[in-house]
Amino acid sequence: MVIIDQELMGVFSYQGIVIGSDKFGLGQAIFKFFSSWFIGMAMSDAGLGLAIISIFFAQFFWFFGVHGANVMAAIFDPIFFMVTAINIALYSTLGIEAAIATGEMGYWGANWSKWFIDIGGSGGTLSLIAATFIFSRRREYKELSKYATPPGLFGINEPVIFGWPLVLNGIYAVPFILGPLLSIFPYYIFGPVLKVINPPVIILPWTTPSILGAVLANLDWKSIIPFFICFGIQFALWVPFIFIDNKNHFKKLKLSNPEKYELEMKYLKDKDYRMSVKAEIKAKNLARKEKAKARKLAAAKKKDD
Repeated sequence: MVIIDQELMGVFSYQGIVIGSDKFGLGQAIFKFFSSWFIGMAMSDAGLGLAIISIFFAQFFWFFGVHGANVMAAIFDPIFFMVTAINIALYSTLGIEAAIATGEMGYWGANWSKWFIDIGGSGGTLSLIAATFIFSRRREYKELSKYATPPGLFGINEPVIFGWPLVLNGIYAVPFILGPLLSIFPYYIFGPVLKVINPPVIILPWTTPSILGAVLANLDWKSIIPFFICFGIQFALWVPFIFIDNKNHFKKLKLSNPEKYELEMKYLKDKDYRMSVKAEIKAKNLARKEKAKARKLAAAKKKDD
Protein backbone atom coordinates (compact mmCIF):
# COMPACT_ATOMS: atom_id res chain seq x y z
CA MET A 1 0.00 0.00 0.00
CA VAL A 2 1.36 3.40 -1.00
CA ILE A 3 0.73 6.35 1.28
CA ILE A 4 0.66 9.77 -0.33
CA ASP A 5 1.35 12.85 1.71
CA GLN A 6 -1.93 14.62 2.53
CA GLU A 7 -0.55 17.95 1.36
CA LEU A 8 0.26 16.41 -2.04
CA MET A 9 -3.19 14.82 -2.26
CA GLY A 10 -4.73 18.26 -1.97
CA VAL A 11 -4.02 19.01 -5.63
CA PHE A 12 -6.07 16.03 -6.81
CA SER A 13 -9.46 17.02 -5.45
CA TYR A 14 -11.13 20.30 -4.84
CA GLN A 15 -12.49 19.03 -1.53
CA GLY A 16 -8.95 18.66 -0.22
CA ILE A 17 -8.16 22.36 -0.71
CA VAL A 18 -9.18 24.94 1.85
CA ILE A 19 -9.49 28.21 -0.04
CA GLY A 20 -10.31 31.70 1.00
CA SER A 21 -9.12 35.24 0.37
CA ASP A 22 -7.93 35.51 3.97
CA LYS A 23 -5.55 32.55 3.57
CA PHE A 24 -4.31 32.68 -0.01
CA GLY A 25 -5.43 36.04 -1.32
CA LEU A 26 -8.40 36.29 -3.66
CA GLY A 27 -6.34 35.73 -6.84
CA GLN A 28 -4.72 32.61 -5.40
CA ALA A 29 -8.07 31.30 -4.25
CA ILE A 30 -9.53 31.69 -7.73
CA PHE A 31 -6.49 29.99 -9.26
CA LYS A 32 -6.70 27.07 -6.86
CA PHE A 33 -10.40 26.61 -7.53
CA PHE A 34 -10.09 26.47 -11.32
CA SER A 35 -6.74 24.69 -11.43
CA SER A 36 -7.94 21.90 -9.14
CA TRP A 37 -11.00 21.42 -11.35
CA PHE A 38 -9.16 21.34 -14.67
CA ILE A 39 -6.23 19.35 -13.31
CA GLY A 40 -8.72 16.77 -12.10
CA MET A 41 -10.04 16.57 -15.67
CA ALA A 42 -6.53 16.27 -17.12
CA MET A 43 -5.72 13.43 -14.71
CA SER A 44 -8.88 11.53 -15.67
CA ASP A 45 -10.40 10.22 -18.92
CA ALA A 46 -11.63 13.76 -19.58
CA GLY A 47 -8.01 14.62 -20.40
CA LEU A 48 -8.61 13.30 -23.92
CA GLY A 49 -11.27 15.95 -24.43
CA LEU A 50 -8.93 18.69 -23.22
CA ALA A 51 -6.23 17.40 -25.57
CA ILE A 52 -8.56 17.40 -28.59
CA ILE A 53 -9.80 20.92 -27.84
CA SER A 54 -6.30 22.33 -27.37
CA ILE A 55 -4.92 20.76 -30.57
CA PHE A 56 -7.93 21.59 -32.74
CA PHE A 57 -7.98 25.26 -31.85
CA ALA A 58 -4.17 25.54 -32.07
CA GLN A 59 -4.36 24.33 -35.68
CA PHE A 60 -7.49 26.34 -36.42
CA PHE A 61 -5.82 29.59 -35.36
CA TRP A 62 -2.63 28.70 -37.22
CA PHE A 63 -4.58 28.24 -40.46
CA PHE A 64 -5.52 31.93 -40.25
CA GLY A 65 -1.95 32.99 -39.47
CA VAL A 66 -2.35 33.37 -35.71
CA HIS A 67 0.20 31.52 -33.56
CA GLY A 68 -2.28 28.90 -32.34
CA ALA A 69 0.17 27.09 -30.08
CA ASN A 70 0.87 30.26 -28.10
CA VAL A 71 -2.81 31.18 -27.93
CA MET A 72 -3.78 27.81 -26.50
CA ALA A 73 -0.70 27.68 -24.25
CA ALA A 74 -2.12 30.60 -22.28
CA ILE A 75 -5.12 28.42 -21.44
CA PHE A 76 -3.74 24.89 -21.19
CA ASP A 77 -0.07 25.21 -20.16
CA PRO A 78 -0.90 25.91 -16.49
CA ILE A 79 -2.93 22.68 -16.46
CA PHE A 80 -0.47 20.49 -18.37
CA PHE A 81 2.56 21.80 -16.48
CA MET A 82 0.84 21.17 -13.16
CA VAL A 83 0.15 17.58 -14.21
CA THR A 84 3.87 17.09 -14.81
CA ALA A 85 4.65 18.79 -11.48
CA ILE A 86 2.40 16.25 -9.74
CA ASN A 87 4.13 13.43 -11.64
CA ILE A 88 7.55 14.75 -10.64
CA ALA A 89 6.51 14.94 -6.97
CA LEU A 90 5.27 11.34 -7.02
CA TYR A 91 8.24 10.06 -9.03
CA SER A 92 10.87 11.77 -6.88
CA THR A 93 9.20 10.52 -3.69
CA LEU A 94 8.23 6.97 -4.63
CA GLY A 95 10.14 5.99 -7.77
CA ILE A 96 8.52 5.39 -11.15
CA GLU A 97 6.93 1.98 -10.52
CA ALA A 98 5.39 2.87 -7.16
CA ALA A 99 4.32 6.27 -8.48
CA ILE A 100 2.48 4.67 -11.41
CA ALA A 101 0.93 2.12 -9.04
CA THR A 102 -0.80 4.94 -7.13
CA GLY A 103 -2.94 5.64 -10.20
CA GLU A 104 -2.49 9.36 -9.53
CA MET A 105 -0.07 10.16 -12.36
CA GLY A 106 -1.29 11.93 -15.50
CA TYR A 107 -0.25 11.61 -19.15
CA TRP A 108 -1.34 15.05 -20.39
CA GLY A 109 1.74 16.77 -19.04
CA ALA A 110 3.96 19.65 -20.09
CA ASN A 111 4.76 19.76 -23.81
CA TRP A 112 3.20 16.34 -24.46
CA SER A 113 2.03 17.61 -27.85
CA LYS A 114 5.55 18.71 -28.80
CA TRP A 115 6.85 15.14 -28.71
CA PHE A 116 3.97 13.20 -30.27
CA ILE A 117 1.73 15.66 -32.14
CA ASP A 118 3.66 18.71 -33.33
CA ILE A 119 6.53 16.71 -34.80
CA GLY A 120 8.63 19.33 -36.55
CA GLY A 121 6.35 22.11 -35.33
CA SER A 122 2.63 22.86 -35.27
CA GLY A 123 0.79 20.73 -37.81
CA GLY A 124 3.38 17.94 -37.80
CA THR A 125 5.29 19.53 -40.69
CA LEU A 126 8.44 17.40 -40.46
CA SER A 127 6.47 14.64 -42.15
CA LEU A 128 5.37 17.15 -44.81
CA ILE A 129 9.02 17.93 -45.53
CA ALA A 130 9.82 14.22 -45.82
CA ALA A 131 6.81 13.60 -48.09
CA THR A 132 7.75 16.62 -50.23
CA PHE A 133 11.22 15.25 -50.92
CA ILE A 134 9.68 11.99 -52.11
CA PHE A 135 6.42 12.91 -53.85
CA SER A 136 6.37 16.60 -54.74
CA ARG A 137 7.13 17.63 -58.32
CA ARG A 138 7.45 21.30 -57.52
CA ARG A 139 11.04 22.53 -57.52
CA GLU A 140 10.39 25.46 -55.19
CA TYR A 141 8.94 23.17 -52.51
CA LYS A 142 11.84 20.76 -52.71
CA GLU A 143 14.29 23.64 -52.44
CA LEU A 144 12.41 25.13 -49.50
CA SER A 145 12.38 21.72 -47.80
CA LYS A 146 16.19 21.72 -47.77
CA TYR A 147 16.26 24.92 -45.74
CA ALA A 148 13.28 23.96 -43.58
CA THR A 149 14.68 20.60 -42.45
CA PRO A 150 17.35 21.78 -39.93
CA PRO A 151 15.02 24.10 -37.95
CA GLY A 152 12.19 21.58 -38.36
CA LEU A 153 14.20 18.97 -36.48
CA PHE A 154 14.06 21.32 -33.49
CA GLY A 155 10.35 22.11 -33.82
CA ILE A 156 10.78 25.45 -35.59
CA ASN A 157 8.57 25.42 -38.67
CA GLU A 158 7.90 29.03 -39.66
CA PRO A 159 9.71 28.39 -42.99
CA VAL A 160 7.00 25.82 -43.75
CA ILE A 161 4.03 27.67 -42.24
CA PHE A 162 4.78 30.88 -44.13
CA GLY A 163 6.97 29.55 -46.94
CA TRP A 164 4.59 27.08 -48.59
CA PRO A 165 2.48 28.78 -47.20
CA LEU A 166 0.18 26.62 -45.09
CA VAL A 167 -1.62 29.71 -43.82
CA LEU A 168 -4.93 30.03 -45.71
CA ASN A 169 -3.87 27.15 -47.96
CA GLY A 170 -7.08 25.32 -48.80
CA ILE A 171 -5.31 22.31 -50.34
CA TYR A 172 -3.28 21.47 -47.24
CA ALA A 173 -5.88 22.55 -44.64
CA VAL A 174 -7.22 19.01 -44.10
CA PRO A 175 -3.91 17.27 -43.23
CA PHE A 176 -2.71 20.37 -41.37
CA ILE A 177 -5.66 20.16 -38.97
CA LEU A 178 -6.63 16.48 -39.12
CA GLY A 179 -3.11 15.01 -38.84
CA PRO A 180 -2.42 16.41 -35.34
CA LEU A 181 -5.92 15.47 -34.17
CA LEU A 182 -5.58 11.83 -35.29
CA SER A 183 -2.11 11.66 -33.75
CA ILE A 184 -3.61 12.21 -30.31
CA PHE A 185 -5.10 8.71 -30.30
CA PRO A 186 -1.91 6.58 -30.55
CA TYR A 187 -0.54 8.54 -27.59
CA TYR A 188 -3.84 8.12 -25.75
CA ILE A 189 -3.90 4.36 -26.40
CA PHE A 190 -0.25 3.72 -25.47
CA GLY A 191 -0.49 6.09 -22.51
CA PRO A 192 -3.70 6.45 -20.46
CA VAL A 193 -5.45 3.36 -21.91
CA LEU A 194 -2.81 0.61 -22.06
CA LYS A 195 -0.11 2.35 -19.97
CA VAL A 196 2.60 0.90 -22.21
CA ILE A 197 4.69 4.05 -21.73
CA ASN A 198 5.47 6.01 -18.58
CA PRO A 199 3.73 9.30 -17.78
CA PRO A 200 5.92 12.40 -18.34
CA VAL A 201 8.20 13.19 -15.41
CA ILE A 202 10.66 15.66 -16.97
CA ILE A 203 10.07 19.13 -18.44
CA LEU A 204 12.28 19.73 -21.46
CA PRO A 205 12.84 22.79 -23.69
CA TRP A 206 10.29 22.87 -26.52
CA THR A 207 13.13 22.96 -29.06
CA THR A 208 14.23 19.44 -28.09
CA PRO A 209 13.93 17.17 -31.17
CA SER A 210 10.62 15.32 -30.86
CA ILE A 211 11.99 11.77 -30.81
CA LEU A 212 14.40 12.70 -28.01
CA GLY A 213 11.70 14.57 -26.15
CA ALA A 214 9.36 11.57 -26.32
CA VAL A 215 11.97 9.31 -24.72
CA LEU A 216 13.49 11.74 -22.23
CA ALA A 217 10.29 13.38 -20.96
CA ASN A 218 8.77 9.98 -20.14
CA LEU A 219 12.06 8.27 -19.25
CA ASP A 220 10.89 5.40 -21.44
CA TRP A 221 12.43 4.18 -24.72
CA LYS A 222 9.07 2.59 -25.59
CA SER A 223 7.80 6.10 -26.30
CA ILE A 224 9.34 5.80 -29.77
CA ILE A 225 6.51 3.37 -30.66
CA PRO A 226 3.64 5.89 -30.47
CA PHE A 227 6.04 8.54 -31.82
CA PHE A 228 6.62 6.66 -35.08
CA ILE A 229 2.93 5.75 -35.36
CA CYS A 230 2.02 9.44 -35.03
CA PHE A 231 4.68 10.40 -37.58
CA GLY A 232 3.40 7.72 -39.97
CA ILE A 233 -0.20 8.96 -39.67
CA GLN A 234 0.86 12.51 -40.45
CA PHE A 235 3.07 11.42 -43.36
CA ALA A 236 0.25 9.34 -44.88
CA LEU A 237 -2.18 12.25 -44.64
CA TRP A 238 0.13 14.71 -46.41
CA VAL A 239 0.83 12.44 -49.41
CA PRO A 240 -2.54 12.53 -51.26
CA PHE A 241 -2.71 16.31 -50.89
CA ILE A 242 0.80 16.66 -52.31
CA PHE A 243 -0.46 14.82 -55.40
CA ILE A 244 -3.48 17.15 -55.57
CA ASP A 245 -1.17 20.14 -55.25
CA ASN A 246 1.08 18.79 -58.03
CA LYS A 247 -1.90 18.41 -60.36
CA ASN A 248 -3.39 21.82 -59.62
CA HIS A 249 -0.06 23.63 -59.86
CA PHE A 250 0.93 22.28 -63.25
CA LYS A 251 -2.58 22.65 -64.62
CA LYS A 252 -2.55 26.36 -63.75
CA LEU A 253 1.02 26.77 -64.99
CA LYS A 254 0.17 25.24 -68.36
CA LEU A 255 -2.64 27.75 -68.85
CA SER A 256 -0.84 30.82 -67.53
CA ASN A 257 2.74 30.26 -68.75
CA PRO A 258 3.10 27.48 -71.39
CA GLU A 259 6.85 28.12 -71.87
CA LYS A 260 7.63 27.72 -68.18
CA TYR A 261 5.39 24.65 -68.07
CA GLU A 262 7.39 23.00 -70.87
CA LEU A 263 10.65 23.75 -69.09
CA GLU A 264 9.29 22.28 -65.85
CA MET A 265 8.18 19.14 -67.67
CA LYS A 266 11.59 18.86 -69.28
CA TYR A 267 13.23 19.27 -65.88
CA LEU A 268 11.12 16.46 -64.46
CA LYS A 269 11.51 14.03 -67.36
CA ASP A 270 14.97 14.76 -68.81
CA LYS A 271 17.72 13.68 -66.40
CA ASP A 272 20.54 15.34 -68.37
CA TYR A 273 18.68 18.64 -68.49
CA ARG A 274 17.91 18.38 -64.78
CA MET A 275 21.58 17.82 -63.96
CA SER A 276 22.63 20.76 -66.12
CA VAL A 277 20.14 23.06 -64.37
CA LYS A 278 21.39 21.97 -60.95
CA ALA A 279 24.99 22.50 -62.04
CA GLU A 280 24.13 25.97 -63.32
CA ILE A 281 22.41 26.88 -60.04
CA LYS A 282 25.37 25.56 -58.07
CA ALA A 283 27.79 27.61 -60.18
CA LYS A 284 25.72 30.78 -59.68
CA ASN A 285 25.60 30.22 -55.91
CA LEU A 286 29.36 29.66 -55.82
CA ALA A 287 29.96 32.83 -57.85
CA ARG A 288 27.68 34.78 -55.52
CA LYS A 289 29.62 33.55 -52.50
CA GLU A 290 32.95 34.48 -54.14
CA LYS A 291 31.69 37.98 -54.89
CA ALA A 292 30.49 38.40 -51.30
CA LYS A 293 33.86 37.17 -50.02
CA ALA A 294 35.70 39.57 -52.34
CA ARG A 295 33.59 42.50 -51.12
CA LYS A 296 34.35 41.63 -47.51
CA LEU A 297 38.08 41.45 -48.21
CA ALA A 298 37.97 44.75 -50.05
CA ALA A 299 36.08 46.40 -47.21
CA ALA A 300 38.53 45.01 -44.64
CA LYS A 301 41.51 46.21 -46.70
CA LYS A 302 39.98 49.67 -47.08
CA LYS A 303 39.40 49.84 -43.33
CA ASP A 304 43.04 48.91 -42.62
CA ASP A 305 44.28 51.57 -45.04
